Amino acid sequence: MIKKADKIYVTIQSLLFVLYIIPVTIFPISFLPAIRYSGKMLFISGILIVLIALLQLNKFLTPFPTPKKNSKLLQSGLYKFVRHPIYTGIILITFGYSFYTESLWKLLTAVILWILFYYKSK
Repeated sequence: MIKKADKIYVTIQSLLFVLYIIPVTIFPISFLPAIRYSGKMLFISGILIVLIALLQLNKFLTPFPTPKKNSKLLQSGLYKFVRHPIYTGIILITFGYSFYTESLWKLLTAVILWILFYYKSK
């Protein structure tokens, strides 16, 4: 059974994903080339982390914070080092792409998403 709080978290997360992809250029910013390059590396690293974590989680994957019934706590692979590698990967992707595209809108959305993941993982 899916809890009400789980539905709220996933709804907010989905809205933030939609807001993130909206091209807003209200507050242009400019980063040093090294920061833009680092953003590209964060983005690529985030994609790899998400893909590996998805493969490791396999049939126990759920968008909701409450684990599936009869699931087990993974303690190997990326889950040996990070409790929520998918969240970590998404955070790296959103921040990395924000830096690479020099988008304050995306950066602010990434910060809000990070805060949401903090509470969603509690």
